[in-house]
Amino acid sequence: MANMESPKEHGNAVPGWTPELGIRLSEVYRLLGGMRAAGAICGSSDETLGKWRDGHARPSFLALAQLAVAAGVSLDWIAFGVEPQAQPAAAPDQAIAIDEELLEAAIVGVDEFIAERGLSIPSDRRAALVATIYALAVEDGAKDLAKKPSAIAKFIRLAAVG
Repeated sequence: MANMESPKEHGNAVPGWTPELGIRLSEVYRLLGGMRAAGAICGSSDETLGKWRDGHARPSFLALAQLAVAAGVSLDWIAFGVEPQAQPAAAPDQAIAIDEELLEAAIVGVDEFIAERGLSIPSDRRAALVATIYALAVEDGAKDLAKKPSAIAKFIRLAAVG
C-alpha cells in the first residue's frame, strides 16, 4: 500500500488518524472501484482521497457518509473498524407499519428523477436509495422528502457511479 507510514514522522499528522483508518479507507476505495470512482461519489480528487488515506488531510463528515453509503459499509466501521450492533429482529407478531403512500412517493420520486435525467443506476443501488429516502422521511417526519427532487438528487449522487 502506497505511503502508509504514519504522518507523525513528518510532523503533519491529522488528529485521530491511525494507520488502521488508512487501511479501511483504502478498502472503501477498492469496494467502490478505485480512487477515481470514490472521488466521483464524494466530489474529491484522487490526490485528496490519498491525503485522507495517508493522514495528511481530514475528510468531511459528508464525504465519509457518501463513501460509506455507496460502499455499503457503516461510518462506525470506517472510523473505528467496528460494525454496529445488529438490531434484534422483530417478532413475527410485531408487524412493522409501513406508510404505503410515503413509500410509493419515494419510489416514484426516484424513478422519475432517474428517467428525466437518463441516468442508469443498478437495481440494488436503486432499492437502497429508495429505502434510505423512505427511512429518513419516516425518521424525521419529513414526508415531503420523498417528493423533493433536490433531496432525491443528493441521494442519486451517492448511487450513480461511473
